[in-house]
Amino acid sequence: MTEAVAGLDEDRRDFDWDWCSDVLFEDHDVLMLFDASLGGVEDSGSEINQALGPANLAH
Repeated sequence: MTEAVAGLDEDRRDFDWDWCSDVLFEDHDVLMLFDASLGGVEDSGSEINQALGPANLAH
């Protein structure tokens, strides 16, 4: 792995995995549909939806 990046300049965002996730994956809101603790998150009228403000998750 080290050889793969050996010639690259260092960047202040190196190892900033939250930034990488935001850049590489456009939208993680859909993952909330698979979290049992967030049941009803797809309903725009639910408290959890209004608190988290996800994209429209309704089918």
